[in-house]
Amino acid sequence: MKLRHKFIRYAIVGLFGTFTHVGLLILFVEWLFLPPVFSSSTAFIIVVIISYCLNYRWTFNAKSKHKTALFRYGTVSLIGFLLNLAIMFFLVDILQLWYLFGQMISAIFVSISNFTLNSKWTFKARR
Repeated sequence: MKLRHKFIRYAIVGLFGTFTHVGLLILFVEWLFLPPVFSSSTAFIIVVIISYCLNYRWTFNAKSKHKTALFRYGTVSLIGFLLNLAIMFFLVDILQLWYLFGQMISAIFVSISNFTLNSKWTFKARR
């Protein structure tokens, strides 16, 4: 599959993940009154599980064993998690910006980072 098609599919999964992430974030902050950084982190973990399944089967049509792919995806997701946490902490707690603005900025950086790492390492097709 061409990189462009993978990117389009990855973007669709990413949009679904982002809407899910933001929806959970709003639910946790506005309805459950949890702190924004904690809420964002919790939502991120939930979305990682969903997006792994979608990306493994649909985006990259992976042939690798789940053991290998899941470890790599987990590693990439941990990097994304830490990047999300750092961006949210900086923008929301340090700069005192609105948490949803912080999440949108974070989503841009994490999406680019995760696609690059997942396409070149996690789900890289065997030759």
